[in-house]
Amino acid sequence: MMSTAEPADRAPSTQVFLNVLSNATSYTPAQGDIRVSADVRAGHVVFRVRDSGEGIAADELPRIFGLFTRAGRRGEGGFGSEGPGRGSEFRITLPAYDPTEATVRQKTA
Repeated sequence: MMSTAEPADRAPSTQVFLNVLSNATSYTPAQGDIRVSADVRAGHVVFRVRDSGEGIAADELPRIFGLFTRAGRRGEGGFGSEGPGRGSEFRITLPAYDPTEATVRQKTA
């Protein structure tokens, strides 16, 4: 977790959300459930993406955020937040935006 409230760079933050949501839709069956929520806590926004898909095997968890990493094979099931076949939950924590602390950057000609 970030220890200072630095502004988050929009492009990488957007890519993280797209990746998590894309994986949730890819690994959750058509009758499954995907839930997205957000809470503000101690100057941060905590986004949660929870699905009822296959889940992720426990031995895959330490490396799932590596470049070009794909956990297991589709249909294998795995360990999510509650066990095999119980889906996954990801939490993304970003500094909350405070417009009173925002500064305007001006381009110099």
